[in-house]
Formats: sequence, structure tokens, C-alpha cells
Amino acid sequence: MKSAILSDIHGNLEAFQAVLCYCDRIGVEQIFSLGDNIGYGPNPAECLDLLVTRHIPSAMGNHEHEVQTHFDPASHLNISLCAIVSLEWTRDQLSPEHIRYVKSLPYTILIDDKHIGVHASLDEPDRFLYIMASQDRTLKSTFEILQYEGYKTCLIGHTHMPRVFYEDGSYQIPKERNFTGTTTITLDISQGRYVINVGAVGVSRDGDPRASFLLMDNDQYNIVRVPYDYEQTRKKLLATQLPLCQELADRIMKTK
Repeated sequence: MKSAILSDIHGNLEAFQAVLCYCDRIGVEQIFSLGDNIGYGPNPAECLDLLVTRHIPSAMGNHEHEVQTHFDPASHLNISLCAIVSLEWTRDQLSPEHIRYVKSLPYTILIDDKHIGVHASLDEPDRFLYIMASQDRTLKSTFEILQYEGYKTCLIGHTHMPRVFYEDGSYQIPKERNFTGTTTITLDISQGRYVINVGAVGVSRDGDPRASFLLMDNDQYNIVRVPYDYEQTRKKLLATQLPLCQELADRIMKTK
């Protein structure tokens, strides 16, 4: 069965639609989102509507968590001004029904009996701790929870950068330089456990502006890159005339 694992759509409708078209074309049977479906991008409501109409289960990301209530920026010193401006604007674009949907999202989602999904980490998932490197304590804790719960693989997003971590501390950065669209990752999940970062659909930070997601087909894993109309998304952001809208628009094409 072909399954697609998405994360960090971030209100980028063009990227989301491009990924869905790709999935439809190759016969993907299940699609999941690991959260941060909103924030930064110009179409938060439309992206949430598409998740609902396509019956795509989603975990809660930090942007869904923060958008539910008005918050004091002074108590969120680790959040950038750009993110705060975007969250306030995003909240204004969402209906009460959208907010109810966002509040209903779980912190973890079960993909199947071997794979569990979460936005950031299994270690205190409601704190959205980053897993950036193999030495991170959060990664060690996530592997311990995987073993305790009996899953083989944890699928994450949050950093916007595809990564594959093995429980012995080694990791690899999936690279795709010939623009064929996919990078196959060979994993033997019968021999150990993995944490896979699927990358970001809406705002890439790994040197490649295309949308990124994980395609699973039985025991084969592929990081897939899909081009989309970046300029259309940028134009929409600039048209909002938001403070820092230029910075938000630049993030769409920013590759680091």
C-alpha cells in the first residue's frame, strides 16, 4: 500500500495541491499530515478545508497549538516576530469551525502497527522539541519511547529538513541532485528503529525550494520532491500587505 506522509504545509496551497496531484497520479492510497498545516502561508483556511475534504488525518503542530488562543508575545521569546505576525493574521483568517477542527487534532497519529507520527518528537509532544542532530537528548528519548511502545519508526516534521536517524546514533541526509523527483532511502526496519523527518511541503529549509514529503510503499521509503508555482504563493503573501509580508514571501524561496 502506498502512503504519503506530509508535514509543514504552512498555508501554502500551491505546494499542497501539487503534492496531492502527484499522489493522485501515482496511486497513493493513504495520506497523513504531521501538522503545521497553517502559519506563514497565505491560504490557511483553504489548506485546512482541503485536509478535511480529502479525509487526511493530521497531528497537531506548534502553529495549530499557538493559533487557538491569543497569546502574549513576551511569554514566547523563542518565537520570531515573523511567526508572531503570521500567527495573528492566520487566526483572523480562520472561522470558528476551523478553530474547532484545529483544537481536535491529536499530538500523535498512528500510521500503522509499525509507524507512528508526531510533529516534533515523542518526548513531550506538546512542547514541540526539535530533533536536529543525532546527539540530541530528545532523539534519544524518542527512541526509548518507540521501543517501549513497540513501534519501529517515528515520522516527524518541524525542522523542515529531511533526515533519517538510526537508533545507534548514525544519520543520513537524503540528497537528490539529478531532479528526478525522488530519493530512495533503504531501511531495514526489522533490524532496529528509525526516526524519519519527512521535510516540509510549504516552506523548505534544506537547500531545495520544492515541496518535500515521504512516500512509503510497503518496505520502500522515498523522499519525494515536487515543484510548484512558488511565485504565485509569493504574490499572494505580498498582496496581504501584512507587516513583514516581504520577509514571509522570501521564506517561500529561501533555501536555508
